[in-house]
Amino acid sequence: MVTYTDWLNLDAAEIALARSLDRGERVKLARWEAMRSACRPVQTD
Repeated sequence: MVTYTDWLNLDAAEIALARSLDRGERVKLARWEAMRSACRPVQTD
């Protein structure tokens, strides 16, 4: 299940990637691992 917070994290990751590549407003994360990582980043405490 993807929560709204997860979706917001994914959205932000797609925007950040597009900016870093200078490719407009958004690029889609195509790999499952990238999407999962964007939704639920690993926390280091």
